[in-house]
Amino acid sequence: MVLLALSKACAETVSNHGARARYVIKSKGLQKEYNFLSPGTLGGLKSDDYLRLNPQGKMPLLTTSDGLSIPESDVICRFLADKHISLAPTFVPSTLRGRLLSDLIVRIHDQYITPTQAALYRAPGSIFGAFGTDRKGAIEEIIKQLGVIEDLISDEKLWSGSSTSGIAGVYLCGDEISLADATLFPTLVFTEYMLPKFGFDTSPLFPRLKAYHNSISGGACQAGKEVYEEVLGGLKQWEENGRWEPILEEWRVMQ
Repeated sequence: MVLLALSKACAETVSNHGARARYVIKSKGLQKEYNFLSPGTLGGLKSDDYLRLNPQGKMPLLTTSDGLSIPESDVICRFLADKHISLAPTFVPSTLRGRLLSDLIVRIHDQYITPTQAALYRAPGSIFGAFGTDRKGAIEEIIKQLGVIEDLISDEKLWSGSSTSGIAGVYLCGDEISLADATLFPTLVFTEYMLPKFGFDTSPLFPRLKAYHNSISGGACQAGKEVYEEVLGGLKQWEENGRWEPILEEWRVMQ
């Protein structure tokens, strides 16, 4: 297998979408079966060679030895989980409600957070999905959707199907790791690092998500800790390069 656009170079490991696939690969112990390469291997995201594999010109992208080219992080993760279903963890909760909760978290993340997340790190004048150049509106939308997920995982009676036990556990859907974890955790690394820059304290906003982030990054899940360290390293490199200086200057003017 060849896995493009998930390079261990800092520029690629900072991507929460690439980290999503690496989370699954690391959890299943498949690191030796997949090569992590930069899109520069094919001339960059907008090169003819890369666009033939992924016309969207985005990463991540997975290519297989039998000629498949698989774009989109959620599709890649589902492919990996399905292809290697016999290797634990399966990333598929054993209960119907667990599977539903996992799918719902993934959907909320991809539909409502991903289109606006660039408001946390892209330069002034960038477009943030439906919010255009309105960085404040886009960040408020991210906070709103994280709040939706916070409420979901806090509704213990609903997801446990019992009035006596909840979904408390290491992972978002309880004691079983799921695609919701691979999807949301790398994004939480982003929001925990970046939202405070804009004056938002995540502790009172999302106490359960905050505790979950701290648990996984602290070593409750080894694969999650490794992904955390990779993404955090990329974010610190951005910091050293002064990425947020013009962004925060714009933010101060907006307030």
